[in-house]
Amino acid sequence: MLNEKKIKIMVELSRYENKKGKKELKIARYYRSDYLAFALFRTFFLVTLGYAIIIGLVALYHLEYLLNNIQNLNLDVMYLASVVGVGYLGLLVVYSIATYARYTIKYKKGRRGVHLYDRKLAELLELYGKEEDSKN
Repeated sequence: MLNEKKIKIMVELSRYENKKGKKELKIARYYRSDYLAFALFRTFFLVTLGYAIIIGLVALYHLEYLLNNIQNLNLDVMYLASVVGVGYLGLLVVYSIATYARYTIKYKKGRRGVHLYDRKLAELLELYGKEEDSKN
C-alpha cells in the first residue's frame, strides 16, 4: 500500500538532489577549512596568471618604444619591480578577502541545505521503521 507522506518526502528529496542539492552535497563532502583552502589556492593561481598576462600585454604594447629607446632609458629596475610587486600583492589581498567571504557564505548555505536534507532523510527512515514494525 502506498504511503502518501513517504511519497511526498521522497519527491522533495529527489527535487533537492536534482537542483540545489547537486552543488550543496558536493560542498558538504569537505571540511570548511579544506573547502576555503582550495578556493583560496585557486584564487592565488588565477590572480597570478591574470597579473602575469596583464604585465606581459602592457610590456608588449610598449615594446616598440622600449626597443627604440633602450639606450636612452634610465630605468630604475628596483623601483619598477617594487611597483609591480606591490600591485600584485594588493590585487592578491583584495581577491583573497573577496574569495574568503564569498566561499564562507556559500559553504554555510550549502551546509544548511544539506542539514535540512538530512532531517528529511531521517524522517523518511523513521516512516520506514514504523512500517516495518507494523508489519511484524
